[in-house]
Amino acid sequence: MKNSKLAFATATTAIVAAFAVAAPAEAGMTVDYYKVMANGRDFQPANPPISTISDGVKTVLGPNGLPMITSANPLNAQDYNTATNELQWWTPTATSSLNVTYSGSQTLATNSISSNSFYAPFGNGSNDANGFLTAVFSGMFTLNSARSINFSLGSDDDAFLFVDGISRVQVGGIHPVDAATTTLNLSAGTHSFKLFYADRLQSNAAINFSLPDDVTVSAVPEPATWALMLVGFTMVGAAVRYRRRSAKVTFA
Repeated sequence: MKNSKLAFATATTAIVAAFAVAAPAEAGMTVDYYKVMANGRDFQPANPPISTISDGVKTVLGPNGLPMITSANPLNAQDYNTATNELQWWTPTATSSLNVTYSGSQTLATNSISSNSFYAPFGNGSNDANGFLTAVFSGMFTLNSARSINFSLGSDDDAFLFVDGISRVQVGGIHPVDAATTTLNLSAGTHSFKLFYADRLQSNAAINFSLPDDVTVSAVPEPATWALMLVGFTMVGAAVRYRRRSAKVTFA
């Protein structure tokens, strides 16, 4: 019986620690920054068509969590994974066709970002001379009751907004600053969003994105956090089963 109490205490400590890790350190959306070197393909292409494309990627994300080009490929994209059709603009690589490096991440303690000079490495550069900026904005929010949420998006160039893993707004293609909005009727509970951005032509670089001020946004827990929580739950379950077996032996 003593051992079962010890196991249960250990498991309880683990699950408490897991929940402590799961809590975001600060509110706000997370931004992961990447830098892409011009290569004559999707970045700084010669004589690209200038237009806003609203259906350049598929409705759902690919197996690696990246936007997938549609079969028609109106983006004229070349830097994509031919096995999954996922765009590689946010994937650190070093190949003859694409050179992407990860710059780092920041947490923005705000529900919006607006910049008409959004250059590498962290949206604070002065031009595209040292590489093109791509970025992924992500976060989650919880609604106490069902309500309508307005998402506002504008960009130069591509921007693809996914809410709960579904494409909601696309301002794709190489184009001057263009904007779009959407209103979603969302249920009570926790929702997630991901915004994929890419500056692809050496001219301007801009991003404008916002959620309502009364919606509290927090960072998405890292996969390791979820794994730790799962371990904690598993240990609690094992401890409970152990206690039951011990009880049966004691009172047989």
